[in-house]
Amino acid sequence: DAYQRPDAPAVEAFRAAHADAIEFQAWLQFELAEQLARAAAAGRDAGLAIGIYQDLAVGSSDDSADTWMAPALFAEGVSVGAPPDAYAPEGQDWGFPPLDPHRSRGDGHRFFAALLRASFASAGALRIDHSMGLARLFWIPRGRPGSEGTYVAYPAAELLGVLALESRRAGALVIAEDLGTVPEGFRPLLREWGLLSSSVLHFERDAGTPRASHAISDQALASVDTHDMPPLA
Repeated sequence: DAYQRPDAPAVEAFRAAHADAIEFQAWLQFELAEQLARAAAAGRDAGLAIGIYQDLAVGSSDDSADTWMAPALFAEGVSVGAPPDAYAPEGQDWGFPPLDPHRSRGDGHRFFAALLRASFASAGALRIDHSMGLARLFWIPRGRPGSEGTYVAYPAAELLGVLALESRRAGALVIAEDLGTVPEGFRPLLREWGLLSSSVLHFERDAGTPRASHAISDQALASVDTHDMPPLA
């Protein structure tokens, strides 16, 4: 319990006692950032117009640096997931706490802006995992099945505004992963804000028949697969 807040006296004592180990971890992060920046520059020099395409996860685990540094911004006693559907009949519990939309707004969405700024640092394009979370997230009481969760609304216009500002600052495009249970009106909202949607070969079918290319939106990133699907073969 003594280490649950970064400004706690026990944390300060730990910092003093383990300064070399902490500095080593900070140096590793610095090196990773430097190497990623060099990889991005090498890609641009080689003629890649966009460069590196990175991913922003939908959330942070409850034992992460994010939740430790800003515990007041996260909701307690719930985790994020998805309701039952054909893909997961029991629903999905992803096991991490959601940002509280009221607390985030009270903070001026500064945490979200800082997260985006770090993600855009070496990215020519950024994929927003489960982009529907900009408008709503499925909250599940801890220890309960996904079927007992409910949707909680988020201030989409405010969050999209922060995303637009940071993407313009970085000169990077944004891809919204809009797969799964998508709320009505969400895809037109993405188009309005200039985000690309996601088009995945496996899902682009009508009654089992693959759709023709002209039926796919030209405002989409087309891919064969996603990170959580079986390989094409």
